[in-house]
Amino acid sequence: MKEQLEKIRLSALEALDGAATPAALEELRVKLLGKKGELTAVLKQMGKLSA
Repeated sequence: MKEQLEKIRLSALEALDGAATPAALEELRVKLLGKKGELTAVLKQMGKLSA
């Protein structure tokens, strides 16, 4: 789980560096936080973990 989050963080930071327009930032937001986004998928998996 931690590895997945770190991978998402690194790819997001890299994508932020390359995002030159507001449209590119919006695309990144959707990719990470949208209904089928990478981070959203990990957060859904967290709900299935035992405490």
